[in-house]
Amino acid sequence: VYQQKNTYSVSGTTLTFSTAPPSGTGNVAAGYSALYTLASGDDNTAVGSNALKMATGDDNTAVGSDSLTANSSGYWNVAVGSKSLAANTTAVSNTAVGHEALTTNETGVASTAVGFRSLKVNTAGGNTAVGGSSLIGNTTGTRNTAVGASASAVIATKSDCTAVGYTAGAAATGRETTYVGSKAGAQD
Repeated sequence: VYQQKNTYSVSGTTLTFSTAPPSGTGNVAAGYSALYTLASGDDNTAVGSNALKMATGDDNTAVGSDSLTANSSGYWNVAVGSKSLAANTTAVSNTAVGHEALTTNETGVASTAVGFRSLKVNTAGGNTAVGGSSLIGNTTGTRNTAVGASASAVIATKSDCTAVGYTAGAAATGRETTYVGSKAGAQD
């Protein structure tokens, strides 16, 4: 676990701390400022610069620079990729895989984003996006599912929408809509 240089001294083979290392068990950190402010919390894994920097929660995994960097008390989150779940503070049970996946999610729970910038500006919960830039424009819509590159890219506040296929649902304007096939619903 990262320990600030000014909080310890080394003399021969003796390591002396002026500030105690973080408490908690099963925590692993590798990278500059990874788990930097951890005062308590168990079973967290942080790999990368600033990964889980603000953590106090339990059972989080962050791999990549700035992944889960703002997480304070959120738990059961997985972030793999730089800036994935970067703004997450108290949210639980989110999975983000890919550069900037679920980047702005702070409190939304139980969302899954797999792919470059999928669910990037999401702040709500219960969404699933698989594919680069899928549901990239979703902000407060809930229970949406998008599978395919840029699927449902423009849905911002709609809920209960499903889009499967390349750019499927890109022009969706209603809620509770379903588009299946490449470019289905891409033009209104």
